[in-house]
Amino acid sequence: YSENLANLVGERAVVTVPAQQGKTGEAKIIDRFGATQYIRVKMTSPVSTGDEILLTSYYEDTRAFEGGKQ
Repeated sequence: YSENLANLVGERAVVTVPAQQGKTGEAKIIDRFGATQYIRVKMTSPVSTGDEILLTSYYEDTRAFEGGKQ
């Protein structure tokens, strides 16, 4: 099965490649099928590798999420 990435909004992910606020980094999340997804995330707050973030939006055109520490 394949997860529709937009379904991950509202879930938490773990930062694997931090980025400055407003830049795109990477996070990993385990989807509802048990598959690990590595996703692009535009950070809304300062984060470090290993931080847990909340995915707040998904942008289909860039295939990236917006997220930050809550």
